Amino acid sequence: MKVLFLCLLLLTYAASTGAQTVLQGDSIYRGLQVGKSNLDDVQKNIGRRYKSEKIVGKSTAMAIGGGCITKEVLLSVLMQYHQRGITAHISKNIRRKNKLEELDFNVNSNIQSAKGIQPDIHTFADVIARYGLIDFDEKSNSAPKLVKYSNSVSLIYPKIQFISYGASKAEENVLLRKVEIIKLIIR
Repeated sequence: MKVLFLCLLLLTYAASTGAQTVLQGDSIYRGLQVGKSNLDDVQKNIGRRYKSEKIVGKSTAMAIGGGCITKEVLLSVLMQYHQRGITAHISKNIRRKNKLEELDFNVNSNIQSAKGIQPDIHTFADVIARYGLIDFDEKSNSAPKLVKYSNSVSLIYPKIQFISYGASKAEENVLLRKVEIIKLIIR
């Protein structure tokens, strides 16, 4: 009964803010499910007006005769819906051909997570307060965890990731960083 009341309360909040809700548990947005939906599903649900970008992986090896062999493999295609603030990552590898791998929502999107987090409005402290504690020491490789990259910092929870751009400084309090991207992920 409490769960039903909380869900009703959350839906009421979402309706009052005008933001669409991203459901974290199943990684669903407008009927699209990360890891299960395909390219056609994305086009039907979000539209056909997007800019595409190919993500290509390159590997190089030395040949026996001393030459160099380079192999390029198409890894994925990004479908960028700039006006909606959404980017869909479509896998092109053999195992998951044409499957939706990730959905990114930037500050231009009109969404919020199932627990009310919105890009450019909430901070990492808000995320931790609503989604739970994380591994700040980076000792564990499993979610939830904090990951610092050269150009961003991410809070990674099961099936959802919150990203803030900009290099992390040694003395910085990451809890004060604004969420810039909400990403629905498979893992």
